[in-house]
Amino acid sequence: MAARFPTVVHQTWRTHEVPRGLKAHITSWQRLMPDWEYVLHTDSDNDALVAAEYPWLLSTYRGMSAIQRADLARYMYMHKYGGVYADLDVQLLQPLGSLLVRTNSSVLLGQEPLEHALLLERKPRQVCNAVLVSFPGHPFWLDVLHTGARGARFGDPVGSTGPRMLERVVARWERSQPRQIAVLPPAVFYPTFDTMQIGTLRQRCRDERVHIALLGTEAMRALARAVCTRLQAHHFAPWIPSDGSAFTEHTWSHTWINGASKVNVWDSVHINRRGRAKRRGLGIKGKPLS
Repeated sequence: MAARFPTVVHQTWRTHEVPRGLKAHITSWQRLMPDWEYVLHTDSDNDALVAAEYPWLLSTYRGMSAIQRADLARYMYMHKYGGVYADLDVQLLQPLGSLLVRTNSSVLLGQEPLEHALLLERKPRQVCNAVLVSFPGHPFWLDVLHTGARGARFGDPVGSTGPRMLERVVARWERSQPRQIAVLPPAVFYPTFDTMQIGTLRQRCRDERVHIALLGTEAMRALARAVCTRLQAHHFAPWIPSDGSAFTEHTWSHTWINGASKVNVWDSVHINRRGRAKRRGLGIKGKPLS
């Protein structure tokens, strides 16, 4: 039920000065879910959380790259407080309430578009970590944190602390406790593909005998061909389904790229000066929205 999930949205960034182009994404959460709390955690907030709640991880955390630390921070907020985590380049399309009441799982995750999974990763599924929903205190996140800490020294953020690592942990839990974790269809959280990959997608659809023929099963190959047919019908332009199945859109803005102009997030949103998040005992830093 929806009441099981704390009604708080967590986001993280280096400071409160966020990329100007993401202002509409950030404010969409307040506009469509005005009764939810919103907290933007900074790098210093994240470091303080590790030191206070996960001291066993602190040394490893501080030795990670910035992207790896951002990955682990979101998992810590899900474990400690629960609610919803969203990357800054995720825009809310409709309130999440109707989605949350339909689940019996304690953790909700999404998967990247099939364009990514089949044509880029050559896998039937790729879990993504840009949108996370969870009940607080779930042991799944401790498993994720330990797995990420062990793999951090290998350097590649996607494989060590990001989506590929998360996919491996999800697969373990699906084998042992399948009802705990729900991986939703791609259209729910990630209806559109990364437009930076259009050239690669065109090539892999065009050279079917080189790329699609190498997929592991006939079912995967048939699905990949269907994905290519759909891409071609839409002229390789991303689209959002019109059936209401999409709740968020990840715009794949690659926010780690430097040089974008910044805007102070607290100048972009209406601040609730009463501090409801603190009164509710969340104990988290940041300014909640009304």
